[in-house]
Amino acid sequence: MTAAQDRGREFEADWGDLIGEKPVRGSGNQWFAKLDIRGGQFLWSLKHTDKASITIRAEDIEEARAAVQGPHGVGLNTMYGMALSIQGYRCVLLPDTTFLTMVEEEVKFITPSKSRRKRTLADMTQLERRALAEEV
Repeated sequence: MTAAQDRGREFEADWGDLIGEKPVRGSGNQWFAKLDIRGGQFLWSLKHTDKASITIRAEDIEEARAAVQGPHGVGLNTMYGMALSIQGYRCVLLPDTTFLTMVEEEVKFITPSKSRRKRTLADMTQLERRALAEEV
């Protein structure tokens, strides 16, 4: 494996940690492995480069769309997205309808990992924790 491939695998692991999921086994080299990471209501295609730019083709977006909405896609309430890492800058590419749904509605698309929930609670005051407990 080259150093660039290693950094791509690191990005997969980091993105998985961020959303509380593990990379799909065999992604990128097995026909049945759907994209790179499945987490919450998303199926993610990840792209990494150490160069100053990255090329995203229509066929890259179609691959992600087909993995969810195609004839053999996962379907259901799953949405697709692309996570990009360009020289350390991380961005997300989503269909406009998915973005609008996220902005307009209060929908939880990703369930935070247990460690992230613990860190969030640890950063809260007792008063904030009580208010949170009353909401539930």
